[in-house]
Amino acid sequence: MHKALLAGVSAATVALLLAGAAVSAQRAFPGQNGRVAIQGTVEGASQYAPSHIYLFSPDANGYFVQLTRGTSFDANPAWSPDGRTIAFDSNRGTTSVDDHDIFLVRPDGSGLVRITSGSANDMDPTWSPDGKQIAFVSNRSGNSDIWVMAADGSGLKQLTTDKRLDWDPAWSPEGTKIAFGSYRSGNEDIWVMNADGSAQRALAASPERDRHAAWSPDGTRIAFDSLRDGNFEVYTVKPDGSSVRRLTTNDIIDSRPTYSPDGQWIMYQSEGGDIGNRDVFLVRPDGSELTQFSEGGQWATSADWQRTARPIGRTTTGTVFADRLLMFDGDDTILGLAGNDMIRGGSGNDRLDGGPGNDTISGESGNDRIVGGPGKDRITCGPGRDTVVADKLDVVAKDCEVVRH
Repeated sequence: MHKALLAGVSAATVALLLAGAAVSAQRAFPGQNGRVAIQGTVEGASQYAPSHIYLFSPDANGYFVQLTRGTSFDANPAWSPDGRTIAFDSNRGTTSVDDHDIFLVRPDGSGLVRITSGSANDMDPTWSPDGKQIAFVSNRSGNSDIWVMAADGSGLKQLTTDKRLDWDPAWSPEGTKIAFGSYRSGNEDIWVMNADGSAQRALAASPERDRHAAWSPDGTRIAFDSLRDGNFEVYTVKPDGSSVRRLTTNDIIDSRPTYSPDGQWIMYQSEGGDIGNRDVFLVRPDGSELTQFSEGGQWATSADWQRTARPIGRTTTGTVFADRLLMFDGDDTILGLAGNDMIRGGSGNDRLDGGPGNDTISGESGNDRIVGGPGKDRITCGPGRDTVVADKLDVVAKDCEVVRH
């Protein structure tokens, strides 16, 4: 695993660490599994700290995108079944930490739109398998319940009406069931109901807390995290509540599981990399081959794996909405967009393009091509035969081979 960045840098670091870790964890992605969306927070889980949505692709070096920016708390990303949209909840546009709405954004960061409104707290979106509906939790009726709406925000319908907290819905892959968390038994448990809200029942209830249900792609098991053994660990269970299986055995918090599209892996967040923070880990559904996937001492949480997988070529261009960029081993292509960016290549023959702004760009080992872009850039070269394309405003180290505009 790469240990290249220090704690305390911008939240964009989370996406970088995930992208870098993908190089060493590449074997964990058989077939054509999709991209992963995560919530990245630099100051822990505090709802007062800025939090953003990121994604990366394990199938292409140098491809990662920060989808949201600003001072809001953006959380709980969820891929649409067709892979064209990510739903998330956020307090953006408000001054209250208890006034979240559901938003949609495209995987390239464009098309941001709000689909719920008002003073209610709307959170935890999950898509129906046909992509036509979104279930979510809301207190718009005065209590935290599960609601459903059309994918454009219309047709609101309340599914649960219990006076205790219901939250965190998860749609089954065939579309007929919704699992959710509830305190209605006096304890935090996983419940399951029909997609129309009928036939609500507890699933594998225990005297300890069960949370964060996630269905396997074939619908035969539900992953969740639980305090039932004295510490939050990841478990799976059959939809009828039988055959509970414990997958992790740490003295730390393991939580929020999500399945890979092929069902061969479960991704979850854990303190395993840095106590007090969160990183992303992988484990087989039988509990074997535990693998740390991200590393960096920040918060990488609430992962969701794209259901629709598409082939991504090794020459994919990385488009980054971020301010501090660090590439890793491999032949990467990186494009810094508008802003004053800090870009550093890793091992490999990289192309580094600062884009508009006053950027600091440095090549590392390898034969790199560095393009300063508009602005007054500071460019240094590393070992190898690097070529720099610069204009007269740029400050370029003497050991670089310079081609002036």
